[in-house]
Amino acid sequence: MLRGFGMLRFGRRILPSSLQKLLKLHLNTRNNPKHSETQILNPYEAFTIFNSHFKPAMKTQIIIHGFLDAYWWPWWTLLETSTLHASNRQLPSNQSVRTSPSSPTTSAPYMESVRQTFTSSVTVSRLSLGAQAGGYAGTITQQRYNFTIGRITGLDPAGPYFTWLPTSIRLDPSDAAVVFTIIIDGETIFNLAFGSPQPMDHLNFYPNGGLNQPGCENGVLAAIFGGPTMNSTTFDALGTLAATALEAVACNHARAPVLFHESINNPACTMKSFQCDNYQAFLRGECFTCRGQRCAALGYHANLALASPYVTKNFYTITTARSPFCSK
Repeated sequence: MLRGFGMLRFGRRILPSSLQKLLKLHLNTRNNPKHSETQILNPYEAFTIFNSHFKPAMKTQIIIHGFLDAYWWPWWTLLETSTLHASNRQLPSNQSVRTSPSSPTTSAPYMESVRQTFTSSVTVSRLSLGAQAGGYAGTITQQRYNFTIGRITGLDPAGPYFTWLPTSIRLDPSDAAVVFTIIIDGETIFNLAFGSPQPMDHLNFYPNGGLNQPGCENGVLAAIFGGPTMNSTTFDALGTLAATALEAVACNHARAPVLFHESINNPACTMKSFQCDNYQAFLRGECFTCRGQRCAALGYHANLALASPYVTKNFYTITTARSPFCSK
């Protein structure tokens, strides 16, 4: 654990060869959408990229999982599949890359492959510790390759070690052209929370105030008998067990990728969020207006044009305990 944090902090260094062999990128495109067809890329061996289906001109989504997580778990394969089908129609296609949060230097050489093409077409989505790693990757690509990532999406960025620290340590708006977060589990670590309440980016979304999510107050037994909240019938028995176990242990934290997945697959449920000074003012009904572009959809279809340089905007909404999550 300490080794991982150290690698994040000093992510500009080149990894030792022993670690370079362990860290890989897993590529899926519309030419190889199935998990069984995943191509393994080594960012330190260019031929693995040149011989793959990777195309620099295509919209590229880089997914970085969280601590003690893994690329093969069903919530990431499902999110990957959903992303491939949600391609921006202005680009030829879409491709998804999954990697580890252990070191941002793994992602940075790969993203150099898309430099001087469609800068805005490169997006990074990541959960928890992976969110912080995505910020380091954004910094490295700018400093080392003179290339700015188009969009970084932070799914409940990790709080312990990062909250209220300098921007050189944590995710911040300078890491990409647009950086936005979905803040879900913003209590302190003393309450067994893993996220951060801090508004770190251009656009910060706080479902249910960013603290306690509906349904999570029912405890472990509710997660076990209710099953995973992610709206999917594709999970096998092992995947269902894994998703249920994750929600039993970290129900609030696990809701972030669930809501993001829902925003892709159910565009009718926008989970409309309103810009407000704080959650208490939102609950008092002081912010229910879209005038002056003060409302936005939560998640994948968020209006990135709302982002302003050097300005932090916070949006609040209320969701339900299960899909489709839209609160009436």
